[in-house]
Amino acid sequence: MTSKTTIIVLSAALLTTLNYAIWQNAENSSLELLVKASETRNSINLDENRELHKIILNNINIKNDEIIKNQGRLEGIVDFINKPDDYHEFWHLGYQHGLDQIVDMQKIDDKLKEGIEETSDDLNDPKNKTALQD
Repeated sequence: MTSKTTIIVLSAALLTTLNYAIWQNAENSSLELLVKASETRNSINLDENRELHKIILNNINIKNDEIIKNQGRLEGIVDFINKPDDYHEFWHLGYQHGLDQIVDMQKIDDKLKEGIEETSDDLNDPKNKTALQD
């Protein structure tokens, strides 16, 4: 009888230990999933914070640019009030400089269009099509 009792006690102890191990494994799996979910949420929050920081810094830069432009305008008005003769001279120089830039940009655009046309002509040439297909 004692051997049957011993076998029953040992079986019960073994089953209890096995049951505890299964439960512990399930708890660990559950906790691992919680950690993964937490890490994912943290990653998403960091990305959102980075985007918000970029937006805020961009807005600050835009506002700074506007402040600098307004400051330049105010300085120009003050200079005009203090020295109206100098203002006219500088205005005409700036206007001429702007016209020169427009002419230069037009030359660049014309050369770019010529280059695009030459390239498209080369691509439409039958000799080049066969060379490209090979």
